[in-house]
Amino acid sequence: MNLFLKNAEKKLYIRKTVKELLFEGYEDGILDLLKKIEPIIHIPVEARFGWFYPRNTSATYDGLVNIHTGVEDVSQLGMMGAWNYMNETPYYTGQCGTVRGSAGDLYPPTISQQEFFSIYATDICSGIKMQSTKEATLIKDLPGIIFKADKSVFDNGTQSPESSCYCPGNNCSELSGIRDLSPCKKGAPAFLSFPHFYRGDPALSGAIQGLKPNMSKHEFSLILEKNTGIPLQVNARLQINILLRKIKDLDITSGLTHLVMPTLWFHQHTVIPQEMADQLRPLTQVPSLAFTIALSLFMAGLIGVLVGFVFVKKGYFSSMASREGPLLDDARTENNSSPPLNPPQQQSS
Repeated sequence: MNLFLKNAEKKLYIRKTVKELLFEGYEDGILDLLKKIEPIIHIPVEARFGWFYPRNTSATYDGLVNIHTGVEDVSQLGMMGAWNYMNETPYYTGQCGTVRGSAGDLYPPTISQQEFFSIYATDICSGIKMQSTKEATLIKDLPGIIFKADKSVFDNGTQSPESSCYCPGNNCSELSGIRDLSPCKKGAPAFLSFPHFYRGDPALSGAIQGLKPNMSKHEFSLILEKNTGIPLQVNARLQINILLRKIKDLDITSGLTHLVMPTLWFHQHTVIPQEMADQLRPLTQVPSLAFTIALSLFMAGLIGVLVGFVFVKKGYFSSMASREGPLLDDARTENNSSPPLNPPQQQSS
């Protein structure tokens, strides 16, 4: 590989358009080489590289997801029962490998009374734990309860021991605030965090010039209607990072320091449409029995709309409307397992 990179005059840093890096993808000689030896390495190789290239316009990328209808138990409405016929995955151990939580677009009417619940994302083969702030708010005159991503989501097990099962081989990073996605991404040194390493170890954001973690800009939150559990507002914010480090006998990496480098972060934002808010508002103002009947009819109609929407257009990350955030740096990756992380040295992005 070292000889190939030298002969091809490959550079560690490249410049591509946002369109190429995200959805359109771009061709690369390394991919061409891997494609030729695909039968030997037994790993599917795409013709182009783009962070969301293989899933763009794909209706099958997420696999098969079983979701409870709530007919037998309304508290299970919208909760995932299995993914690709599995209720436990091989990517993480213990409870971290269990398929559980909402798929992200449908919740039971009792959800706002819970202190915690999870959103399971097949993209990361794991869930995002949400915690109720018990704060009430109004969205288009509808009462809502605010939920925020729990502080344990990207903990390395120091503050929340239950999060240590996200560490491959119990080999946890010394820096809290990132989740190792390599088991989910065929060994690629990819890590997930909140944007600008919000709620992470200060050493992570301090190693990159220009990063300024900010709660109002980088927090993951959603607001659910108090009586129905219907999402009123969603602000899903996540950041994709790549581990950079020196690799023995690979000259192109000789100038690298041990660093978790942000590549992009995205903000998926949606607010309940005014028309749907107007239809929902009367249901929150009727007596209990009538409310239950009306809610059942409304939810049946909503499920029909969602099913129809899925057949018409497959959205990404649980069918929520998305808006990509600014690109922090050129994408870069390598196919090496990631060692434990040590506090990095100062380096500019």
